[in-house]
This record gives sequence, structure tokens and C-alpha cells, in this order.
Amino acid sequence: MNKGVKTVLIVAAAIIALGVILCAAVIIFSHEDLKDYRGRAYTYEEYVFDASLVRDIRVKDSNRALKLLPADDRNIKACCYEAKDDYYDISLSDDGLLEIIRVEKKRWPFGISLFDLNVGDDDLTVYVPSGMLEDITADTSNGSISYGAIELSGSLRLTSSNGRIRAEDLTAGGNIYLTTSNGSITLEAVTAAGNIFAVTSNGRVGAENVGAEDIRLESSNGSVTAVDTAASERLLIDSSNGDIKVENIDGSEIELSTSNSRVSGSIRGRMSDYAIISGTSNASNNLPNGTDGEKRLVVRTSNGSIDITFTDG
Repeated sequence: MNKGVKTVLIVAAAIIALGVILCAAVIIFSHEDLKDYRGRAYTYEEYVFDASLVRDIRVKDSNRALKLLPADDRNIKACCYEAKDDYYDISLSDDGLLEIIRVEKKRWPFGISLFDLNVGDDDLTVYVPSGMLEDITADTSNGSISYGAIELSGSLRLTSSNGRIRAEDLTAGGNIYLTTSNGSITLEAVTAAGNIFAVTSNGRVGAENVGAEDIRLESSNGSVTAVDTAASERLLIDSSNGDIKVENIDGSEIELSTSNSRVSGSIRGRMSDYAIISGTSNASNNLPNGTDGEKRLVVRTSNGSIDITFTDG
């Protein structure tokens, strides 16, 4: 291929790429253009249910942000935009299970839709009265999940891929499970009578004012931070290639583990309260080994320092 032909091909490719970028920009900044381009006429819909008839909620969504927020009355309300071939199958069973499942009929070959983008009010928002339900389960892909100020007598399970998860002002009578990939997890003012698990890959985990029987905060390729976080039994914080930072944490058994990063912060009580196992390679460690406390503390890292203090000296 001679130099002239190669130059023409490079210029043509650049023009095509610029055209795609400009087209995407127009779509992103004009919601109506998105609807018209996809050939879908979207309308705003609200579905309302008497919460006294609902025991559990299960949501299955994709490519949209999901918000679970407190209602200002005793009704459950699902708010969304729908089209003829992109809608939600919503049903309430006789035993009180409310299901909200997205149904999207792809119009592109091989099930690929180039312009399935999260834009503003395309989000699914579900308003739930606090303290009236047992369990909530929500699962989405390529979208974030926000959950706030809804008390449950049972358990909460939030799962996403390629999206962040945020839960705040939450009390659950059972367990709380938050799982995502390629996204962060944030917990603020969250308590559970059972266990709390927050696990992600390629994202940070942050917990503040969190309490449960067992707590597990885990990330790969992301930092983990825990502030005012206490487990009546076991507190496990684990990361690979990410720092662990703790402040005023507590637990009968505490384990802090990472690789290629440092572990630092403060733990409630005295050093003598804990039987300590600690170790690092190629860095400093201010913890001893072999003390005889009733609680157990394990701190491990490689290629990172350990700097832990105790609130009571």
C-alpha cells in the first residue's frame, strides 16, 4: 500500500470516528433525540400498589440507574419511561411478591443496541414505605443502584455489574448483601441484625457508621475504608492492590488483609484486649505478635506498611 492511499484511509477513519462522536453527543444531550433515533416513543408511567398487600419486592433491570427511595405515604410506586418494545413486566402475586422486570426487545442484529445509554429520567425509581416490607432484591447490569431510608424487617440484596451501589440510612432485621463489579460500594448509617457483605472488584468500598453481627468489606484493585464500623462477631476487610484505612472500628474478631498496599488507622479499646497476629514484607509494622487478649486481631500485607493505633492507648 503506497503512502498516498494510506493517508486517505487514515483521514477517512478519522472523519468516521468524529461523526460517531458527534452523533453520540447529540443523543446524550437531547433525550427526545434518543427516543426518536431508536424509533421508540417513550411515555412516563407510574404503577401504584397498596404496600399492605406486598411482602417482598424483586427488581430486575439493565442499562438504567435504579433508585429505591422512601415513600411519603403507604403506597409503593414504580416510576419509569416505557415504549412498546421496552417496558416493565410488573406483577403482584397472591402471596405478596411484587416483581418489576424490564423487558426490552432488541432492534439491532445479535441483540446489540448501540444507543442503549443511561440518560436522565430513563432511570427506574421505586418508592417504598419504610418499615412495611420484609425483603427487597434488586439486580441490574450496566447501571447504578441507590437505596435510602427504607427499613426492612428482613433482608436486602443489591447486585449490579459495571455500576456503583450506594446504601444509606438503612436498618434491616436480616442480612444485607451488596455486590458489584467495576463499581464502588458506599454504606452510610447502615445496620443489620444479621450480616453485612459488601463485595466489589475494580472499585473502592467505603463504610461509615455501620453495624452488624458479621461484616465483610472486600475489593480487588480498590481501597477499603471503614469508619465507626463495628461487628459483634467478625469484621473482615480485604483488598488486593488497595489501601485499607480504618477509624474507630470494633469486633470480637478483626481481620485486615491486603497486598502491595498499606494498612492504617485506629481500633477501639486497648492493644491488650487483642490476641494479635500481624505481618508484612519489605515495610514497617508497629504491631507486636502473640499478645493474650480475649479478642482476635489479624493484620497482613505485603510490600506495604502496617500502622495501627488503639483508641484507649
